[in-house]
Amino acid sequence: RTVTELPSLIPLCFPLMKVHAVGDIIILFFITARKYSFSTWITSFLKPVQQDKATLVLARRLCQKMSKYIYIRDTEYGFIPAEIIEKHSVGEKVTSVTASTRAPKTWEESTHCFEGTEYSFEDNSSVTVKVPKSGVDSLPFQNISDSGDVIAEADMANLGYLHEAAVLFNLKERHYKSLPYTRVNDIMVSSNPFFRIDNLYGIENLTKYANTLIWDGNNETVDVMQVDPHLYEISCGAYKEVVTTGLDQSILVSGESGSGKTYSAKILMENLANFRDLASSQGSSLSGSEITSKILQSSTILEAFGNAQTLRNENSSRFSKFVQLEFNIRKDNFVNGIISPELLGASTTVYVLEKSRVTQRNKDERNYHIFHQLLAAENDFKVSQWNHLKDTDLTSFKYCGKCKKPVVNEKPDSEHFKDTLESLSTLGLSDEEQKTLFRAVCAILQLGNIIFGEDSGNSDQAAVTSQEELIKLSEIAGISLEEINEALTSKTVTTRNESFKVPLKLNQAEANRDTLAQDLFSNVFNYMVDNINNSTESKSETKNSDMPREESGIGHVNLLDIYGFESYKENGFDQLCINYANEKIQFKYVLDNFEAILKDYATEGIVLQNLPEVEEPEVLRFIEGKGGLITLLGDQCISRTPSARAFVQMMKKTHKAAECLVAKKIDYPDQFGIVHFADTCNYRAAHFITMNRDSISNDLIECASSSNNQIISTPYKKLILETKAEEDASKAARGGRRKSRKAPTVLGKFRTQLKSLMRIIEDSKARYVRCIKPNSDHIPHKTNQMQTLNQLRSAGLVAALSVSRNYFQQKLLLSNAIPRFQCLLVKEGHPIPKTGDFKKDAENMFGTLLSGFVVKNTSCDDRSFAIGNTKIYFREGSLQDLESRRYDVRTEAVLTLQIFFRKMLHRLRFLAFKKSVVDIQAYTRMREKLRIFLKLKAGCIMVQTMYRTKHAKAEMNSIKRNINASRIQNWYVIALCI
Repeated sequence: RTVTELPSLIPLCFPLMKVHAVGDIIILFFITARKYSFSTWITSFLKPVQQDKATLVLARRLCQKMSKYIYIRDTEYGFIPAEIIEKHSVGEKVTSVTASTRAPKTWEESTHCFEGTEYSFEDNSSVTVKVPKSGVDSLPFQNISDSGDVIAEADMANLGYLHEAAVLFNLKERHYKSLPYTRVNDIMVSSNPFFRIDNLYGIENLTKYANTLIWDGNNETVDVMQVDPHLYEISCGAYKEVVTTGLDQSILVSGESGSGKTYSAKILMENLANFRDLASSQGSSLSGSEITSKILQSSTILEAFGNAQTLRNENSSRFSKFVQLEFNIRKDNFVNGIISPELLGASTTVYVLEKSRVTQRNKDERNYHIFHQLLAAENDFKVSQWNHLKDTDLTSFKYCGKCKKPVVNEKPDSEHFKDTLESLSTLGLSDEEQKTLFRAVCAILQLGNIIFGEDSGNSDQAAVTSQEELIKLSEIAGISLEEINEALTSKTVTTRNESFKVPLKLNQAEANRDTLAQDLFSNVFNYMVDNINNSTESKSETKNSDMPREESGIGHVNLLDIYGFESYKENGFDQLCINYANEKIQFKYVLDNFEAILKDYATEGIVLQNLPEVEEPEVLRFIEGKGGLITLLGDQCISRTPSARAFVQMMKKTHKAAECLVAKKIDYPDQFGIVHFADTCNYRAAHFITMNRDSISNDLIECASSSNNQIISTPYKKLILETKAEEDASKAARGGRRKSRKAPTVLGKFRTQLKSLMRIIEDSKARYVRCIKPNSDHIPHKTNQMQTLNQLRSAGLVAALSVSRNYFQQKLLLSNAIPRFQCLLVKEGHPIPKTGDFKKDAENMFGTLLSGFVVKNTSCDDRSFAIGNTKIYFREGSLQDLESRRYDVRTEAVLTLQIFFRKMLHRLRFLAFKKSVVDIQAYTRMREKLRIFLKLKAGCIMVQTMYRTKHAKAEMNSIKRNINASRIQNWYVIALCI
């Protein structure tokens, strides 16, 4: 290799070699430093850090070992990581690869399985994977770092490889690291962390985002790359752009139950309502104006009346809402020298309330919070509302029943009820109005205690057997006992000439009672929404004027909180409405994404060839078009003999050519399937006609209209007047002849609501928040891959990202692209262009390098790359081809360095080993000589001891003889003397 490339190749050696000792690293550095100074080497080592983001993204790709790491599909996990160990070819074309599964380091800590299941991950098991027709470059490659870890990008648009497996593992890694927010272009993906993350929210953090994205600088555009992904980023961006551009903003929040959708929407609304106070207080505290307090308190009321505890979520919103925040965006609206629009008011629209929950729900689920809160209130308060509430609990009313968990968000129902009362007072409801409201709620609860049995005189006729409960109902509802008894057990049948009463059967009477309870709760809920709007709507004079928005100085930030796409084993009418709405929103996002791509190309001066148009999806035409599902279902609703089976058969016959309709027989004759953007969803139409009619008998309407409770009676009085007016108008138009009124259907009204909603969103800039629930057991840091993958598909992330794949999928700065791939020109013997014009040099260079590359999809443009003013764009597969060739060149250089380094390492290790052996030998010889010396020394000491002992004994004997001789001499002398 050239001398200048050697330092940049040194770092590549480390992950490819088994370097265990610090001394080995020092040797590698020493060998390199023999030809290059320390400053030169370290500058080269850190050079990638100084490059732009796009170059860093690509540096993580095939430049290392990534070209052999892929994801393979799995029935349990969705995708599992693996390493390509062998490629199988037919001629020059790779047809399949053999991959060995590789579990990431954090697999056990970050992977969650469904309760009662134990998924096994067989590491190092071989799997054969077929290569797509588009080539081996279309395999789902992994985005991994030099150390083999999954890259957790804050903005997934910066991922080197962008496919559903990459999105899944990126979100999984960020969830494991307690990073709940991730960008995907204009979408903010929010993963529920299932625990409180310190310093994630609060005035301090909000002030930081507001300073960076709203108040710092004079630019009109918001550079979100300056901050980490967060909901604050979405609210700050919408708040600033509504002022600087005058264009209304919309934030669309969706997700399944338990994903944090309600909480996210609440945070966004709090932010938008408090920005002006934040500017005036400089982030020290938030006092809040009166209108701000009312808007924020409205969330508490809607949660009480529209949320319930489900198996998936203890505070699940059972409706969708659309809130329009109105701001004064005049340019002279400053606070402390900072642009800060004044919040003038808000209006709320609700959709798809789950009325059926009032009378029936799954086991271990709760009814709406307001019922539980009211029954958890203090006895004195309950008696003040209705004396029969004294000492009552959940078991006193069948619509509530037993509840295992009387706590929501770690707070008992009694405490939540205090918050609800405070919010009602904030909105301006007097004590008398609140009493009327709670008495209406009590009437709904009391309806559930009405028990029917067979009439003693006629077994086919139902009769109320719980007379005491009926008397209580009559009292609380303010309706006469006879009237309510008759309305619940009979119905009026009208023929051409007369009307007469027909008794109801037992099951019909029970259904009649439940229908009334559901309709009453719907009216109570709508009453609360109307009160919220009356209290929070703007009183601005320009609100309903024809003055242009630019002159009126009024701007809106809209917030849509809606169910995400739903698909269960058996889906019904509610799922059809939800998925229909999500199809509309998904199409809007696809259009927005398409326009953003075109804007980027236009900025760079690139003209696309054969540019296709984005057409409305077939599934939307099938549902809402002429002769579509809504029309056919409406026809069945007014038929004399309505039938779910006939509806399904007619739909399959009329739309037999529609690709989005699953016409084949599923399990039941009244079942059909629709291919949505997220998944194929099978619906059962058994209750479609009943739920689409959503009608209540005239007897119940007249009965309820006679109530002395205004909340109960007013909606029905209004309905009676409207019906009579329509009948009179129809009769007058037909010369006195009477024609039956065609009642509007639920889907028909919902279609009208959606069209109105989409018109508002289309006239604004849309931002998207997709909420994800990583697992069903609410365990932090763990992700259930299959469950999350289904949510990603339901959120439309992968479908939206696929739009960009039809065009130039990847891009690089021209200033970085040329030096990055110059080594390929040298290797292949081509001259390096040096005209000084980056654009011209890049065109010549990449035209040469990609001359043999064949574009797989030529539907919109057959070029393998396009040169812009500052960037170069690549089609799918072309950049992978360049990176793969560059990887081969750099691998060859690395192998050469490895040979040299390994030789030096082995030689140094041999010399160290030889020195150690010599040292051991010297030590061994020394020990042996020492042993012999010590043995000889011991022998010498022994001989010396024996010799000295012998001489000592002789000397001792001599002394003894002398002593004895002296004694004899003394005795002899003594004897002579005597």
